[in-house]
Amino acid sequence: MIIKIIKNILTSVLNTTIVEIINESKKHKTFMKNHSHFKIIIVSNDFMKYSLIKRHQKIYCLLSKCMSQYKIHGLALYTYTINEWNKKSNKNLISPICVKSHVKSSKM
Repeated sequence: MIIKIIKNILTSVLNTTIVEIINESKKHKTFMKNHSHFKIIIVSNDFMKYSLIKRHQKIYCLLSKCMSQYKIHGLALYTYTINEWNKKSNKNLISPICVKSHVKSSKM
């Protein structure tokens, strides 16, 4: 359900060639529910006018309400133009490892 919602949000705003959304929640130590971490691969020439940072900001802006509502903890975003995607030789995209955050006390 959540994957369809994310895909609908992205495709309603962006002219996409590829949108792949993978639930990676079980790979992470901090997942609370079964939909807390996602890998999203988006190929769109709409990204031609954006830097990498602006592309990610755009996606986070589009998904902000959805992330809050469904308590999504992390997104691994892979955003490409069609030309960038076609030039990419290794399309096996590995998401970063989510480390459970905690504070260790130190003795002085």
